[in-house]
Amino acid sequence: MHNVYVYFKGRRFRSIGLSRIPTVGELLYLDTLLIRVIQIDYVNEQDIRLHGQLSALKTPDFKPGYFPFYPHHPVNPIPVAAP
Repeated sequence: MHNVYVYFKGRRFRSIGLSRIPTVGELLYLDTLLIRVIQIDYVNEQDIRLHGQLSALKTPDFKPGYFPFYPHHPVNPIPVAAP
């Protein structure tokens, strides 16, 4: 399980559990939903942290609206407050 720590105005406010590493397109969509900065921490594989606004990573094949691990997707856990 990977954790996505979401930051809003510099403050961590939720952690979303993902069953696999999200793609750049999925991260971009999550970023558009949350407006601000997110930090990705792949805790079970290696310590990789991604900071900043993901809009800089936009690619030609990015399809808005595609994010299978959207927090409220029926088959995925609902976000919980970060400790």
